[in-house]
Amino acid sequence: MRRLGLSCFLLFAVPTVVFGYEIGTHALVTKTALDASVLSPSHTRSIVPVLGFNRLDINTPFKALRMSEQFPVAYYDNEPRPVIPLTSEEAPNFFVRRMQNEEGNIFERLRAGNYLSGTPSRVDFEQRIEAWVMRGAIREDDNDVGAYSIGDRDDDPWSAVFRAGRHFYDPRNERALDSLLTCSIFGCVRAIDWAMGRTGSLTGAGTLDTNRENHFSWQDARDNYWWALTYNLIDDIPGASHGLTGQIESDGRKRRFATMLKSVGQVIHLLQDMAQPQHARNDSHGPPVASLVSSDPPSDAAFEAYTELRLFGDVPDDDYYSPLVHFDGSPINVLDVPRLNLRGNVPYPVPSFTTPVKFFTTREFDAVGSRRGLADVTNRGFFTASTLPVNVATGKPDLLAVQYADPPLPAGTGSSFYEIVNVSTELYFQSQSYLRQVLLLGAMPDVIAPNWNAQSGLFAEYGNVGRMPLVAASQLGIASALVPPTPTTENSKFTMSYEVFTAQADAMLPRAVAYSTGLIDYFFRGRLEITPNDQRVFAVLNQGEPHTVDAEGYPRKPDNSIFGFEKIRLKVRNVTDAIVESGPATAAIPQTSGGGTMVAVARYHRNACYQPDMSGERVRGYATPPALGAITEPTCTEGVPSRTNYPEISVSALVTISSAAELPGGEGVAGPAVPIDHVAHLQANFLEAEDAVVRLARI
Repeated sequence: MRRLGLSCFLLFAVPTVVFGYEIGTHALVTKTALDASVLSPSHTRSIVPVLGFNRLDINTPFKALRMSEQFPVAYYDNEPRPVIPLTSEEAPNFFVRRMQNEEGNIFERLRAGNYLSGTPSRVDFEQRIEAWVMRGAIREDDNDVGAYSIGDRDDDPWSAVFRAGRHFYDPRNERALDSLLTCSIFGCVRAIDWAMGRTGSLTGAGTLDTNRENHFSWQDARDNYWWALTYNLIDDIPGASHGLTGQIESDGRKRRFATMLKSVGQVIHLLQDMAQPQHARNDSHGPPVASLVSSDPPSDAAFEAYTELRLFGDVPDDDYYSPLVHFDGSPINVLDVPRLNLRGNVPYPVPSFTTPVKFFTTREFDAVGSRRGLADVTNRGFFTASTLPVNVATGKPDLLAVQYADPPLPAGTGSSFYEIVNVSTELYFQSQSYLRQVLLLGAMPDVIAPNWNAQSGLFAEYGNVGRMPLVAASQLGIASALVPPTPTTENSKFTMSYEVFTAQADAMLPRAVAYSTGLIDYFFRGRLEITPNDQRVFAVLNQGEPHTVDAEGYPRKPDNSIFGFEKIRLKVRNVTDAIVESGPATAAIPQTSGGGTMVAVARYHRNACYQPDMSGERVRGYATPPALGAITEPTCTEGVPSRTNYPEISVSALVTISSAAELPGGEGVAGPAVPIDHVAHLQANFLEAEDAVVRLARI
């Protein structure tokens, strides 16, 4: 999370050494979330076999065949369209972008730190399905502005974007980052709008932002998901044969899957930012160089630097560019730094909501104290360097900080909220503690899991009752008890400390994992069940219709069109689970269809040995039951496999769904809905399918 506010001249004049403080933390949080989500093969409702991911090579699932020479593994960067696109012909407006060392180096550091179990090398991991989501979580911190366009990566091909100005959202005051300097130079957007690719999404679906600079939003993830399932051109690519077109389409679908997963990763990066108090309380922060031209003190980035230190155990350089050097002036002994713990004794429960925005905030549905989004929990649960109690009380430097009612100010009625404890330090003089630290403990409110902090065991040293350090008394504040109060001592009573930083991360990173898991599960929640009709037949073909086989192995009718199945008939119902929102007990909300568009997709590998007289078929020999005879594979061309090495698809014409009666269900697998018989007319016929799978896609 690189957060800074600098003028343009400084961007090009001052060397910048320390950036990307938390991309390692983002990557690990994302990996932990993935392991608990439906993208894990071990999940009871895993999407992996549904999408056919389990049939792909584990290390190179999306490696292209025809595009392998220049870009063997890549993803797309789409220009936003004026409407949500459906046809494949609307998809090709893109830039192709490649994997880079920016994320590869993080994968290697995580592997070396034993965070990627069972991964022998970076090469074995960086193309995997989970790596694509992690890549998005890492690359969302790309800043294509001057000296901040750093790392071994592709710059944004459309425009120079300072993404950091889009990573803040204050749900209490309903605003993006409110920093005159940063926002006047780079522009600032609410994180929820940047994440969704829409405006006005708090109260409903919102309005599609067709001018969005973020091409890896929730909307882009959905668009690429559709294309990954359905991308199939009506006409062959000019100058390419039908077979070559099919291979290029297959490669394109692989890249669409990669783009979809990367976009999901970038959205959950923004959700994870909401677990960092500075991002939910309008507290801009950057490396020490930012202090040269802004009001941010050099230590403002200390929380993120300290969290990354807890992850990798690397002590930052003792120089001006390390925010930890400026934090309290004392050197850090890495042996005393606690490692990150993203689980605790029990995992934080995975939240469930009916819209993606609710994972960020339920501002439009709940009172302040009852809000359940991740930004809501963080905003009311913690102080930050620029929103310490005295700053909140005075509204300085942020005028709207006075709206932060929680945590309570440690004065007046709020004083009963805190327990004051003394903490020994590493500094001694003549065998006596030389420096005393005073911490103010409180219990952050949480509507979804109010007892989790106590159950987690992460705060056992503070009594294991849910209290944690929310703020520390400054040394000046402690000394003020010995001298008459002055404006300086009154305004400097409180500070952050490493103990407070540790508590913030221990409390919020497990929540970031759980909310990220919940958002991934929500994205892949839709399930349609396909069963045969009453005749138990999906399709019928007149094999005696005249046809020949062309040089590429495709069966052709006399008019040169493809010979094969032209329509399929099947029963379908919606088996998507109903959603019970997290928080106070509410009724389950069925995920019924309403209106929409559905297509049938047949995905298959062709039998390259097909002949009209059926002589090129696989043959199973006889064996006495219950034994099965051996299968004899056909041989058509010496050294050429009978099964094509790339999948093809046939996509039906659009089927309009007008109401839930035409696609019943949505109450879950156990729902009472009866499947409805549908006929889907295929736009591209298919025949001789090896490992054929019929899928339904709906948008």
